[in-house]
Amino acid sequence: MPLIPVVAVATLKRQALRKGVMGPSTGWKVVAVFAFGGPILRRLVSKQTDVLTIEKLKPGESVNISTYPAPTRAERKQARRARRAA
Repeated sequence: MPLIPVVAVATLKRQALRKGVMGPSTGWKVVAVFAFGGPILRRLVSKQTDVLTIEKLKPGESVNISTYPAPTRAERKQARRARRAA
């Protein structure tokens, strides 16, 4: 269950727009910044995923998904030095 019910969030956003953005209330302007700015900020700073390929599978075909292990600190340092030298 969400911390604030969906109906309450919709009401807060509507009031923030009407009384804060369109009206003179500073308090409602602050509510508007948090209500509308939070999701936008979260979308901007969240990690983006890369789509490598999209393929349709035929019956009987399968997909093998694997990842490479993260480089160690020494490997990252060595790669950094190689980039600087090049």
